[in-house]
Amino acid sequence: MLFNKVTKEHILQGIKDFEEKGCPNGFGASSTYDLVVGDKKYPPKAIMAYANYHAVGRKVENYFSGGDGTECFNAFEHNGFVVEKKKNMHEKLNALKQEFLDKWPISKLEQMTLEEYTNLDKTSFGYWIEHITRDLGSVAGGSSYKFGIYKRNDNSEVKEESNRSTDGNYAWFKKYGKHKEEAYNTVKNIIIRIAKSAQQNNLEAIDAIDLGDGYKWKIAFLYGDYNCLNMFKVDALRVIASNLKIDYNNKTPISQFHKTILSLKPEETEYF
Repeated sequence: MLFNKVTKEHILQGIKDFEEKGCPNGFGASSTYDLVVGDKKYPPKAIMAYANYHAVGRKVENYFSGGDGTECFNAFEHNGFVVEKKKNMHEKLNALKQEFLDKWPISKLEQMTLEEYTNLDKTSFGYWIEHITRDLGSVAGGSSYKFGIYKRNDNSEVKEESNRSTDGNYAWFKKYGKHKEEAYNTVKNIIIRIAKSAQQNNLEAIDAIDLGDGYKWKIAFLYGDYNCLNMFKVDALRVIASNLKIDYNNKTPISQFHKTILSLKPEETEYF
């Protein structure tokens, strides 16, 4: 066996070599498998080449095969390492959507605190919508008022605007409430309505909900069963409709764009 002398310590040294030197000559990025160590992923064959050098002094070169059941991968598994097959794009995006739902089920929304909804620690509901799930469709950029209420990162004194209010720590649209607690409760109930409407495939109800279009339709996409597009701006939906020869006018509701466009997707075609 080529790799029977490779130990855990040799593999860890191989990872260190890779991080310092990169892929050795004759190797490239792995197209099918990843060596998973903590939150990092490495090309298995390149790491094993370095590890085998430390184990037996053999030149670092690509002289072996990788894959399920091979000596190379068996050596990783024998030493307690995990080698997993890469996910394709569809699998990755489906998994990210499910990860969001596992983190933020509707039952959690109903108990969600203001701090969980918006904070500066990159753990909030809003941060998940805007950043962590960005690959599922972007709502990044623009004003943080799109969240209805948000925690400010600058506690300096600010002047209230005609339609906006702040207590220094939080800022919100006045239409949602006179103080932060009232505003947050209004926004939370709106988000729960969007999530439930999406799950029930009642997209028409979302049209009339008073929250920014991009933000509310991103929420609808995440909670729905792929019953609306992961495209959230009405101008973009109009371009898609035009390209598909779908009739619409300036009064066509966003829900209708989603339903009509998706109705043209062949059933056997992957959503993404």
